[in-house]
Amino acid sequence: MWKNIEYKNWRILFKSDESKMTPFNHNHLDYYSFILIYKDKIILTDSGGSSYDSKLKDTDARLPEYHNSIKIMNLGYKPANSRYFTKNYIDCKFKTTVNKNANHIEIKLMSTGFNRIDNKINLTRLIKIFDSMIIVEDRSFSNKIYPIEHYFHFPMESTIKQSNNNLHMESEGNLLNISYDENSRHIEINKNKFLRYYSEQYNQPGLKNYIKIFSSISLSKPIIHKFEIQKNG
Repeated sequence: MWKNIEYKNWRILFKSDESKMTPFNHNHLDYYSFILIYKDKIILTDSGGSSYDSKLKDTDARLPEYHNSIKIMNLGYKPANSRYFTKNYIDCKFKTTVNKNANHIEIKLMSTGFNRIDNKINLTRLIKIFDSMIIVEDRSFSNKIYPIEHYFHFPMESTIKQSNNNLHMESEGNLLNISYDENSRHIEINKNKFLRYYSEQYNQPGLKNYIKIFSSISLSKPIIHKFEIQKNG
């Protein structure tokens, strides 16, 4: 289900499929998400496990927005409350491939989950890992244009600054330049406090940082984000 891949100074962890999952448990909606580590330092983090107790702040941590993931038309690739939908509505296919090229590794994550919005979407995420840069490209195969939200989460000791079409994240000696798609309409930084919490099981007293990027996606408008290491300690 989970894969751990190392390339040069990078380490990436991601979910490869959900074939053994059922709608009747607390499995996270994090197929498109990934955790990113550079020289043993976390670059993109995760919120951790969610709670069954609605009184706790991490009760919604299973949802896509608590991961380095996406939502289309404010929907995840699976319903947030899958208990209330039929199996045919919930079920979707997953296809994950990893290819090693001459100067990078490419991870392809494809699911039919968003096809309940439009049966041609087949949302595909490509993660390309180079020496000092990661390129994340999201593709829809529908000609129709849909609003899409991207979420990325950073360690609590990090700082984020915005400049033109770039964001700069600094954490533990690593300076990361984040280039977001030119079609992006709006950037949200740490607006929702609940998205900044770590799970209770992580026992982290501080708040992590996150960004939410609003864009539009279609067959002719893939969305590309670049994460490039500028310097490191």
